[in-house]
Amino acid sequence: MGEVDRLVYQDSVAPIHEAGQAVLWDGLHTVDEHLTLESASGHTPGTSVLRLASGGDRAVFAGVLSEEERNEGDRDMELSPRRR
Repeated sequence: MGEVDRLVYQDSVAPIHEAGQAVLWDGLHTVDEHLTLESASGHTPGTSVLRLASGGDRAVFAGVLSEEERNEGDRDMELSPRRR
Protein backbone atom coordinates (compact mmCIF):
# COMPACT_ATOMS: atom_id res chain seq x y z
CA MET A 1 0.00 0.00 0.00
CA GLY A 2 1.43 3.36 -1.00
CA GLU A 3 1.60 6.34 1.33
CA VAL A 4 -1.44 8.06 -0.22
CA ASP A 5 -3.49 4.84 0.00
CA ARG A 6 -2.43 4.36 3.61
CA LEU A 7 -3.45 7.91 4.51
CA VAL A 8 -6.81 7.58 2.75
CA TYR A 9 -7.47 4.28 4.53
CA GLN A 10 -6.41 5.73 7.88
CA ASP A 11 -8.58 8.84 7.42
CA SER A 12 -11.65 7.50 5.63
CA VAL A 13 -11.98 3.74 6.02
CA ALA A 14 -10.42 2.71 9.34
CA PRO A 15 -12.64 4.91 11.57
CA ILE A 16 -15.81 3.55 9.95
CA HIS A 17 -14.57 -0.05 10.13
CA GLU A 18 -13.40 0.31 13.74
CA ALA A 19 -16.83 1.69 14.68
CA GLY A 20 -18.38 -1.51 13.34
CA GLN A 21 -20.17 0.30 10.52
CA ALA A 22 -18.44 -1.44 7.59
CA VAL A 23 -17.53 -4.86 6.27
CA LEU A 24 -14.31 -5.02 4.28
CA TRP A 25 -14.36 -7.61 1.52
CA ASP A 26 -12.50 -8.64 -1.60
CA GLY A 27 -13.76 -10.54 -4.62
CA LEU A 28 -17.32 -11.66 -3.83
CA HIS A 29 -19.42 -10.85 -0.77
CA THR A 30 -22.90 -12.24 -0.11
CA VAL A 31 -25.07 -9.64 1.61
CA ASP A 32 -28.13 -11.88 1.84
CA GLU A 33 -29.93 -14.51 -0.24
CA HIS A 34 -30.77 -11.93 -2.94
CA LEU A 35 -27.81 -9.51 -2.94
CA THR A 36 -24.15 -10.02 -3.76
CA LEU A 37 -21.30 -7.56 -4.17
CA GLU A 38 -18.68 -8.40 -6.74
CA SER A 39 -15.35 -6.74 -7.50
CA ALA A 40 -15.23 -5.20 -10.96
CA SER A 41 -12.45 -3.82 -13.08
CA GLY A 42 -12.37 -0.09 -13.59
CA HIS A 43 -10.26 3.03 -13.23
CA THR A 44 -11.22 3.47 -9.58
CA PRO A 45 -9.76 1.01 -7.07
CA GLY A 46 -12.53 -0.82 -5.24
CA THR A 47 -15.03 -0.59 -8.10
CA SER A 48 -17.88 -3.00 -7.40
CA VAL A 49 -21.13 -4.28 -8.84
CA LEU A 50 -24.24 -5.07 -6.79
CA ARG A 51 -26.25 -8.02 -8.13
CA LEU A 52 -29.88 -8.64 -7.20
CA ALA A 53 -31.55 -12.00 -7.84
CA SER A 54 -35.13 -12.73 -6.77
CA GLY A 55 -37.05 -15.62 -8.26
CA GLY A 56 -36.44 -15.40 -12.00
CA ASP A 57 -35.70 -11.66 -11.91
CA ARG A 58 -32.16 -10.30 -12.10
CA ALA A 59 -30.68 -6.80 -11.87
CA VAL A 60 -27.17 -5.40 -11.85
CA PHE A 61 -26.39 -2.05 -10.24
CA ALA A 62 -23.19 -0.39 -11.35
CA GLY A 63 -21.94 3.04 -10.45
CA VAL A 64 -19.53 4.95 -8.30
CA LEU A 65 -20.01 4.76 -4.56
CA SER A 66 -18.51 7.72 -2.75
CA GLU A 67 -17.47 7.96 0.83
CA GLU A 68 -19.34 10.21 3.19
CA GLU A 69 -17.58 13.17 4.71
CA ARG A 70 -16.89 13.19 8.42
CA ASN A 71 -17.96 16.25 10.34
CA GLU A 72 -14.59 17.39 11.63
CA GLY A 73 -16.28 19.06 14.60
CA ASP A 74 -17.90 15.84 15.79
CA ARG A 75 -15.59 14.01 18.19
CA ASP A 76 -17.66 10.82 17.96
CA MET A 77 -17.09 10.75 14.18
CA GLU A 78 -20.72 10.71 13.13
CA LEU A 79 -21.15 10.73 9.38
CA SER A 80 -23.13 13.17 7.31
CA PRO A 81 -24.07 12.80 3.63
CA ARG A 82 -21.99 14.72 1.16
CA ARG A 83 -23.79 17.81 -0.01
CA ARG A 84 -23.68 18.76 -3.70
